[in-house]
Formats: sequence, C-alpha cells, structure tokens
Amino acid sequence: MLICAAELTTAYKVVKHHQSFSSLDCTTKLNAVMYPDSSIAAKQSTARTKATAIIKYILAPHSIAQIKTEVEKVPFYGISTDSSNHKAEKLFPLLIQYFTEKEGLQIKLLKIDSLPNETSDTITSFCIKSLQDQNIPVQNIVAFSGDNTNTNFGGRDRSRWLSLLPAIERILKLWLPLKEFFAKEAKAPKAVVDFFADPLSEVYTLFVHSQAFLIEKQIKNIEKSVITIVEVKNVLQDTKKQLSDRLINKYLGNQTTQLYNKLKNEGTINTSQSETFDKETGDFFNTAICYLEQWTEPMTKFDVFAWMILNDIPQWQQVEETTKYLNEKDIGIDDSMYEEFMYLKSFIECEISDEWKAKNMEAKWKHFFEKTEELERKANLLKMCQYIFAIPGHNAHVERVFSLISAQWTKERSSLSVSTIESIIQCVYNYKMSCTEFYNYVKGEKELLKKG
Repeated sequence: MLICAAELTTAYKVVKHHQSFSSLDCTTKLNAVMYPDSSIAAKQSTARTKATAIIKYILAPHSIAQIKTEVEKVPFYGISTDSSNHKAEKLFPLLIQYFTEKEGLQIKLLKIDSLPNETSDTITSFCIKSLQDQNIPVQNIVAFSGDNTNTNFGGRDRSRWLSLLPAIERILKLWLPLKEFFAKEAKAPKAVVDFFADPLSEVYTLFVHSQAFLIEKQIKNIEKSVITIVEVKNVLQDTKKQLSDRLINKYLGNQTTQLYNKLKNEGTINTSQSETFDKETGDFFNTAICYLEQWTEPMTKFDVFAWMILNDIPQWQQVEETTKYLNEKDIGIDDSMYEEFMYLKSFIECEISDEWKAKNMEAKWKHFFEKTEELERKANLLKMCQYIFAIPGHNAHVERVFSLISAQWTKERSSLSVSTIESIIQCVYNYKMSCTEFYNYVKGEKELLKKG
C-alpha cells in the first residue's frame, strides 16, 4: 500500500510542480540508486507512461467522483466558464461552485473541452452536457458566470486595471527620459509628441495613477478566492463611495495636487487649461460612479442576503425578507426559521467583535455550523447559505484555470492532448494539497490505493 501511495504521490508531484512526465524516466531509476536501503524506492515504477495513466485514469476521475458525491448532498450549485485560445484549440473550462456544511465554499473544475466556436448555443450545450454526463441535476443550477460574454449573454466588459497600474508606474519612473526621447525622435507619433509637450501631461498621468491604485486595490478585494456576490457588491459600493468622496472634496491625489498647484503658481498653465483639467477630472469621477452604478444595479436583488455577512446582529425583518425571496422561487423555508433565527441571534451576540468582523462571510458561517450540532437549529439557515454561496462573485477562478493550463501546456510540452491537459488541471485545481498533504491523504484512501 505504501508503494502505491508513493506512486500516486509521485505522479501528483509532477503535475503539481508543472514538471514533465518524461522527467520521471530518470527520477524513478535515480531514486532506487540514491536510496538503496529503501524498499519503496526499489519497487516504485512510476515512469512517464504509468504516471500519465495515474493522472488520467485514477486521480482525475477520483476528483470528479468526489465532486459528484458532494453535489448530490447540496440543493444548489452555480457554474462558471470562459474561453481561451491555445494555438488552434478554443478551450472552455467548466467550474462548479457549491457550499457544504463542513467544508464551506467549494469551487471545483468539472470539465475542460475544445469547442468549435463560442456562440451562446454552443456554450449552453457544453455546460448542460458536461453536467448530464456526470448525472448532476441541471435543475439545481442557480447561477451562471461567463466572462467577456457581453455579446452572447449580455453584460458589461471591464477594463484591464491590473495591467494598467504597473504600466503607468513605469511611465512615471521614466518620465523625463521618455519625454526627451519623443522630443528628439524624428518619426514619433504626433499624438505622443503633443502629449509630452502639454505642461499638464504629467499631472494627468499622476491623476490616473492615483485612481488606478484605488481601483486595483478594490479589484484584488473582489477577486479573492473566497468571496460571495454579497461581499462583491459591498466592495463595489465602497469603491463608489470613495470616488464620490474624492469628487466632493476635489481630491486628485497628493502628488497630483502638489504638481498641479505648482504649475498654477508658476504661471506655467493658464486659466483655460486649469478649467479644462478641473472639468475633465470631475467628468472622470462622474463617469466612474455612473459605471459602478450600472454594474451594481443588477445585484440589488441580492440585498436581501446582506445581513448574512454577519457583521451586525441580524434582525428578524431582514431574515423575513430573505425567506420571502426564497419562497417566491419555490425554495421552501419552513416555520422553524424563526427559532433558528433566535438561536443565530444569540450566537452572534456572543461572537461579535472586531476579530469576528474581520473574518469573511464563509468563515463566519462555517464556524456557526461547526458549533451548532442540532439540525433543527440550522436546517433553513444552511439552505440559505447553500443558495447564496452557489452564486459566483467573480470569474477569476476560470482565469486561474487558464493560468494553470499555460504553465503546463508549454512549447516544450506541445504534444499534450486536450484530454491529458484536462486531467492534469483537474488534479492540480481540485485537490489543492501540498505533496506531503496528498501523500497522507492517499494513504487513507483504500479504494484509490487499490486502483494504483
């Protein structure tokens, strides 16, 4: 059994650390030589072919079987997808999201496939077929998340803020050399030359940097691995408030204001230029605020779940609104909800503190369910959690899958098939364990060891 555990872990280690299967042809023989007193090293035979088979036919299917077992026990789940090109392949991963009482929020990779196009019909068929192939009931879907689907599904595109800020910072660090370069360059684009010739160009750039810094910080808050749609809306509202405060107080950023005032005091810019700058910065804030309002408007329907962040002691009227919302969707919340609410209220009254408020929504509910053994004190509350946690707060998890694919499917390993890549990423993404943790895990999985 220990030999099987070692072989399974060796295969997992290769994909976990983005190594090539062919490297095992050397590793297995080398281990036997380096550790002559180890019977496990001597008997282990996890070379390239066997390791590939372990990943494709044992570990990846086992991770999917675990998903099926867990999803069978929950009433709701959400799904996410997106597309990315890898040479001639248009890859679509399908992620499934659900909440369990013991493990909390779970986001797992169910499928990766290559599709001929990205029309709404093709994507819908892919999602439904992938779920049906695993006998996962389609009727339990409560949410779908698809990035860059403004044409196919409706919605709004987003700016690449996370790549914008480093670019601006680089420009500011090299401001004088860049300005001198384009002033001397004979074939420099006129728009660039005119920009650097404008005395307010650096002020504008500093202003954009200040706003990009704020936006990037908030995007990172949104794209945390564990976050709900309710918490995402709070971040967006906080961003809108900060921008509104900046507009009201005419706060442009410290460096922006210092340089702007210096240019005005020196007479470098005239009144017309100053008025234009003031108007355009004000227009920026108004446009950004309007944009965020358009983003958050579709999320207002989830306001009935806002109390579930548990930063404050919940009130029955709030819970009653949530109950009404779910009952209207034929999600039965029975009369024992009131007794559960009273118990939750007393529980939060004992727990609430600055440390408690610093926890995310998932951590609070996991703690509550862990400490509450009696089912009659949490059955309806659990159903509420399983509904709201099934709704993806963002699509960053799909982007994470694409990053893992890129790390595995390199130029040196271009011969890998889509099915092999799928199995590799399922192992890496679904197990989420260190190699040591995985070894200890498989030692306790008898069925898995038998297959090895």
